[in-house]
Amino acid sequence: MLYFCVFSGFLLALNALFPTQSDDLGVAAEGLKGAWRSYMNWNGRIFEMLRVAYIGAIAPSAYFVILNTFVAVAFIFGFFIFIFARLPQSFDDVVILSVLLLIVMYCSAFGSIFLWAVGSLNYLWAYCALVYSFIPYRLFWARYMACESLSKDSSISKELLKALALMLLCFIAGMGSEMVGITALVVHIGFFIYALYKCVRLPLWYYVGFVALGLGWLALYLSPGHAARIAVWWDLLGRNSIYTLGDILSMSLGEQITHLSKTYRAFFSLTPYMLCIPLALVLFERYRAGMKIYKI
Repeated sequence: MLYFCVFSGFLLALNALFPTQSDDLGVAAEGLKGAWRSYMNWNGRIFEMLRVAYIGAIAPSAYFVILNTFVAVAFIFGFFIFIFARLPQSFDDVVILSVLLLIVMYCSAFGSIFLWAVGSLNYLWAYCALVYSFIPYRLFWARYMACESLSKDSSISKELLKALALMLLCFIAGMGSEMVGITALVVHIGFFIYALYKCVRLPLWYYVGFVALGLGWLALYLSPGHAARIAVWWDLLGRNSIYTLGDILSMSLGEQITHLSKTYRAFFSLTPYMLCIPLALVLFERYRAGMKIYKI
């Protein structure tokens, strides 16, 4: 708890001290009319619609500083649960969370994603919703891999309530990000195949969340605003500046590999950190375990 208080204070200071981005100045709260205009003409992401409708108007104020800090802390906290399938418990977990924050801050886009309204709502808030929509599935498979019982007695009303809550969360998550959304759907399909192969009985909420995620992603990808924004970028930068899903599927395998290598080339500089830091954490954990055995 102390760590999250310190972490919250750190992010709160960053949000308060950094000046408001020019794109966040002068944004009016246009309500549902503004959200619909964004969906039809520019951006179908649900959190961008929320920004245009309400949040953008408070971006220069202290209210957004507090709200954005809360979402950032929730994202880091949720990401830890998603990775380890448990709550933070020890000093080692604090080290892992600190390293995670350092990796995030190493990226050049940290400020535009964590501190300003345009980037925060389009990415940070969207990724936060996605992470929390993944957690029930992560915990479900964690229990299965640990050979724990998955069939817990529950009333129909509770099961329906879980399904409805996850349906809403997954639909919002699906409308949050084009790239992460389609990746999540592919991973879900892989787990469905695994569950079919292993004869794993999946609960109602599992199916409902998957369908809602898919519907949310389709609502985003097929939005008129999405197509309009792509057309603008094509006019400005050329047809090869943005590839649609249809463009990628029409490529040959070699062209797809070349395209992916170019797309993810920007992440190559992070590779040493992504490899060395987990290795260092594993070695540190083994060292601590060895010290405990020695003391005994």
